[in-house]
Amino acid sequence: MRDYIVIGDSTCDLTAEIRSKYNIEYLKMNFVANGEEHAASLDWDEYSPKEFYDLMRNGVNIRTTQVPREEFVTVFTYWLEQGKDILYVSCSSGLSGSVNLAKVVAAELLGKYPQAKICCVDSLISSLGQGMLLVKAAIMRNEGKSIEETVCWLEENKLPGKVEVDEEVK
Repeated sequence: MRDYIVIGDSTCDLTAEIRSKYNIEYLKMNFVANGEEHAASLDWDEYSPKEFYDLMRNGVNIRTTQVPREEFVTVFTYWLEQGKDILYVSCSSGLSGSVNLAKVVAAELLGKYPQAKICCVDSLISSLGQGMLLVKAAIMRNEGKSIEETVCWLEENKLPGKVEVDEEVK
């Protein structure tokens, strides 16, 4: 059984502290403001929350994008080169096309890395619900569960109201 990395995206709302504690990576989506694209960083690298929301308060139309193809290719390739399999838990497919693009990129990369596994799970939710699925997946990985066992659990329990929050995460 190969080790695997758990990856979310910008919609998971996990802090840097929680991502670090559970060894969870994330892929950046983008947002567009005044015709310019910016990375949607969970750590507010480019804009502070106040600056971001001031844009909206001042009438700037903000649009979001799915995770860019190059982001998937770069991050997935990095982890495959490290000898790790990948478990990507996406924002709901009802809100973003990211999971579908991830599956396309995964299929392409598996041609180059046939020994690897890339599993893409549609969380069917977003925000902290998606984040809790990522934390649970990371806990299962840390307990020695295989990527297949973790994916199976996620698929069976991803609907809202099924995931219990670990007390230490609260």
